Amino acid sequence: MAVKYIEGLQKIQSARFAVVDIEDVYLDEENPRFASSALIADQSEITQSSIINYLVEYGEVSALAQSIELNKGLFNEVLASAYIKEGRIIVLEGNRRVTACKILRDNSLVNAELQQQRPIPTASEETKKNIQKINLIIYDESADAQRYIASKHTQPDVKKWTTIEQYNYYYSQFLKGKKPIQIAAEVSVKDVKKVEDKIRQYILFRNIFNLVKKTDAHLRVETASILPIVSEFMPKLLGNRSKYSLGLEADPISLEYTPLLSKVELYNKILLKVGQAFFQRPEAKKSSELKERPTNDTYRISTDEIKGKEKVTKLIEDNIRIPGLKVFILEFRNEYPPRSEDNPSSRKDIESSSASTLPVKYQVSHSAKLESRGEFPLVPGEKEPLDETSPQAAGTNASGTSPTVKNTEEQKAFTQKEKQLSFFANLHIEHLNPIDPNNQGLIAVAKEIKKISLTLDYTAYTEFPIASVFLLRSLIEQVVARQLKKGTTYSRLVKSKPTPELGYMITEMLKEYNNGNYQDFNNDRQLGQDFNSCFTGLGTKDQLDKVIHRPAECQPNKDFLDNLAKQGLKDLLQKFINSFI
Repeated sequence: MAVKYIEGLQKIQSARFAVVDIEDVYLDEENPRFASSALIADQSEITQSSIINYLVEYGEVSALAQSIELNKGLFNEVLASAYIKEGRIIVLEGNRRVTACKILRDNSLVNAELQQQRPIPTASEETKKNIQKINLIIYDESADAQRYIASKHTQPDVKKWTTIEQYNYYYSQFLKGKKPIQIAAEVSVKDVKKVEDKIRQYILFRNIFNLVKKTDAHLRVETASILPIVSEFMPKLLGNRSKYSLGLEADPISLEYTPLLSKVELYNKILLKVGQAFFQRPEAKKSSELKERPTNDTYRISTDEIKGKEKVTKLIEDNIRIPGLKVFILEFRNEYPPRSEDNPSSRKDIESSSASTLPVKYQVSHSAKLESRGEFPLVPGEKEPLDETSPQAAGTNASGTSPTVKNTEEQKAFTQKEKQLSFFANLHIEHLNPIDPNNQGLIAVAKEIKKISLTLDYTAYTEFPIASVFLLRSLIEQVVARQLKKGTTYSRLVKSKPTPELGYMITEMLKEYNNGNYQDFNNDRQLGQDFNSCFTGLGTKDQLDKVIHRPAECQPNKDFLDNLAKQGLKDLLQKFINSFI
């Protein structure tokens, strides 16, 4: 890497002007534009090649390359900016210009299929020579550069990132352990709540988009519009702002909406239904298409259809634009419509009229759902679906009263009961990617500990307390190892011990915490303090080890297990798991 700094020019902030060889310049693999295109948090999956091909396909780089060839080089009055990281010059601003220069010098960087759609001009020898070296502004510190670039692209006086790129930037910084107030300060946004709202909305957008993508592998985030669904529709559906709201609030720490355990499957069906309506359908543009839009489910739902809770209510009740959503909402709220003279249709009728709109893999009856719920058995108070010939199905129970009226208290009791699930029943791991090998051990152990926590009478973990201790210790080990793999600590530990023991990993984390290094705690001092409280002195691991090594002397019981979960351990593990994206 050869950097020739231009002396004699005034230094700006912490940056210097330089001339560098185009081959020594690398595109920014952490740029929100590229991260959002793939909707992935693992930046290792984004490569130089994937960035180049992405920008050619979506960034109008071919046209820029043609302009550079026409002018026989770059106009350098607008400089690209960069910083040096691990011996590489990384572009912060100017990725399109650098990409255009690279593909002009080497057309083979663009795959053949894409070249047919976006032809790359053949550069003359003069152009190739003129763009072999480019002018850059190189920052001394990457943090200074990132703040400067982020501030530029989120302010109104310059060309902004797209909406989804802004949201992704906030989210990527949130994943690095930054608080919304820190992110807001970095981009000069005064209203911290706006930053927090965008992070929460982007997490919701990712969840919905990824559900739909499972049914449509060709779905691209570039064709999805984020604002109508997460800014207009979902707030009215999730909170308490409309007739059909689900009554959900986002977790204040993870900023993710998490329904009760028994409602997760149904909640995902609701998100899938909504996502298909907003993402899979084409946008109506012609006047004839706009006229047809409200009366069928062919076209994408637009903002004007959902401005106001009254419009959202009507859209759900019409059961046309998102067919089948209404019955899922009613089931989620335990409000199945009874038959009557005014309402001859039943829940089954509504389902049959809309089931065909779901992919086959999602067309699951209520009974089939319960039978297949090996991971989440029936909980107290949950009913099997009513026989359609029974008095209850006909709209009355044996006493002649409406079942929806009588069951109100039962529903309240059931909801209250579910909120009090014991041990680790409500540990949330739904967002973990099961294909990622780093998650597989954790998911396997977490599923088992959830199963023994959630049984018909909530007693499995108390009937087998020693086995539960082994399982809990294994869960802690999987979470700690997974956390350390996010950084460099785990790879350092395996050099001396191929399979680091739990005690060894905990000791190293406590050592880092006591030295004021919070890297292994997502750069969150409070998280490090919580970890320290759980594992310092006669900590959680020591208590579990006593049971494992001397079970005859230290027989655990329900109170012992419940106290371990309630006194910070479950919350601590959940915080770590929430950051495993």
